[in-house]
Amino acid sequence: MKREDLVDCQHDLGMFIRNNWLYDETSPLVRALRLLGIEEYNENVLSALIIEVFWEHLQGEEFIQNEFLERLKQHTTTY
Repeated sequence: MKREDLVDCQHDLGMFIRNNWLYDETSPLVRALRLLGIEEYNENVLSALIIEVFWEHLQGEEFIQNEFLERLKQHTTTY
């Protein structure tokens, strides 16, 4: 799959991520975000970013937490 085609994953996979990882304040992902100081985020933006970062991982790219947080910050009005 090409990067520009990742938007096709946003409905099904993105919905799964939002429903199972982002809407539940007790989920490990939300708790980890809180520990990093992220109190508010747009669930649609974050689920799309998670899909993109996973795609990058599948391409052999290294995950760098600070870069992920910066990308999230760029697309979220409240950080």
